[in-house]
Amino acid sequence: MAEAARLAGRSPSDVVLLAVSKKQSPGRVQAAYDAGLRDFGENYVQGLEDHVALLPDDVRWHFIGHLQSKKAKRVTNLALVHSVDSLKLATKLAAAAEHLEHPLPYLLNINISSEESKSGILPGDTLPLLEPLAELRHIELRGLMCIPSPDEEAKRAFARLRALRDDAETKLGLTLPELSMGMSGDYEAAIAEGSTIVRVGTRIFGPRDVP
Repeated sequence: MAEAARLAGRSPSDVVLLAVSKKQSPGRVQAAYDAGLRDFGENYVQGLEDHVALLPDDVRWHFIGHLQSKKAKRVTNLALVHSVDSLKLATKLAAAAEHLEHPLPYLLNINISSEESKSGILPGDTLPLLEPLAELRHIELRGLMCIPSPDEEAKRAFARLRALRDDAETKLGLTLPELSMGMSGDYEAAIAEGSTIVRVGTRIFGPRDVP
């Protein structure tokens, strides 16, 4: 990661390594914490709650999977929700976060390759959605996330997400500093295209060891 950042003319400190602990055993999660990792991401609410109970309070927990509206209230204590994919879900999160001292940070999940089988906001629908999102209280939009299609060169998809973010900032006057993109197989390309958070599971933990 540090070398990829330097090659891109960026500081290694500009990119957060998010350890994706989905379906990893408590022992492996604890070992990652003991090695110094403090940002952990989960795809499922139950797995999140199980692992939150395992590690100390200095961990910054992220939710990165598809989130059902009815479970919005169970993720309001997190550092960042990466996967908001509709105005309905954002509205549910805003209501659930009403009691917080500070707004809940979140990202929009963009279906950057426009795949029919994936959730996420289509690129062409993103800018029109941002204005009603900006009116919601108790949550704070911090940027965009994506998972490119395996049939597309990842670097091209990452470049499009960055361009979409830049377009939103220019046209709507928003500040969107975070780009959550890049996983175990393509994090170097993501860093080259401006990723601020890479979501890495296998390269940290190895194959999942929990069914």
